Formats: sequence, C-alpha cells, structure tokens
Amino acid sequence: VADSKMAKSAETFFTLQELEKKGFDPLSYRYLTLTTHYRSRINFTWESLAGAQQSLDRLRGFIRSLLSARRLRAKGDKQKTLGKYKTEFENAVFDDLDTPKALSVFWSVMHAYNSDASRFNPSAVLKLAYLFDTILGLGLSNIKKIIPPADIKKLAAMRELCRQEKRWKEADEIRLKIEKAGFRVRDTETGPILEKI
Repeated sequence: VADSKMAKSAETFFTLQELEKKGFDPLSYRYLTLTTHYRSRINFTWESLAGAQQSLDRLRGFIRSLLSARRLRAKGDKQKTLGKYKTEFENAVFDDLDTPKALSVFWSVMHAYNSDASRFNPSAVLKLAYLFDTILGLGLSNIKKIIPPADIKKLAAMRELCRQEKRWKEADEIRLKIEKAGFRVRDTETGPILEKI
C-alpha cells in the first residue's frame, strides 16, 4: 500500500467491505490484481484502484455495446483475427499465468472492434470476451442488455431519419435530448446503437 507493506498494525489493511464503503466495486480490486503478475508486488493506492475501476467500467461498456449490436451482420470476415486473439490470450495464460498480457489481448480485441465494428460479428466478439472472462473472473457474463424505453427508441429513429435527409441541426438537437435522458447514440454503418451513459 503506497510502497509499504499491507498490515493491520500500520492501518494499511483494507477489506472488500471497506472498499465498497468508499464507493469501489470489489471487482475493481480483482482487476487491479490482474494488471500485475502474480509473482510481482502490487503497489495498492487509491489512484490505482480508481484507474482499475475506470478500466473495468470501460470493459463493461464494451460488453453492453456488443449486447446491443448482436443482431448486426458483419461486412467482413474477421474470424481468423478473433482466432489469433484467442491464441494470444491462451498463450499468455499458459505462460506462467501472465494476466497482464492476457488483459492486454482483451483490450486489443476491444480496440480492433471499436475501430471497425462493421468487419466483426458482434456475437463472435461477445463469445470471445466471455471466454476470456472465464479466466479473468470479472463477472462480464452477468451484464445484461439495457433496453431503452420506447420514447428513446422513437427519438433515435427520428434522428436517423434527419441524418439520412441531411438535416444535421435537427439530428444534433435530438441527440442532445437522447443524452439528457441518459443514453448515447453510437452511429455505425449498419445503423444507430443506443447505449446507457
């Protein structure tokens, strides 16, 4: 803890319940431990835990976006690429349980998908993410798809119509209304996807 040994006597000992009281998800601590090889020391700080919480939240957001996009069809075939990521992940795990490297493979999948989602099958990417999580144990398979209310879906459809008719100002105004209601619109080649903010 902050470059010193964790000890009750030094009051540098924390339980998961104490982390929860401070507003942290217990799984953020698990994420933090995964970022360091099990043979190495972890320097626990509140800043490092906050960073782990942010990273975990981003992975959860990625899973939600995959759940929202599952019915979309991929334009290209990236199955070989996904197979490569699976092999890299397995190699990291089998190489003395190198969880930092395994996590970096997961992030590579996320970045590749986010940079060109139309070339990936969202269901295949989700399946791969769930496979990774069977090792990492971050509870990603417990995340449920958030179904936007009917009025938000209607606004998204109106916005898409405005975009198709090149009425950009109206489309932007509708996007702001959607965001005020707590949702983000992510435009893809196959149509808009609504995500909870």
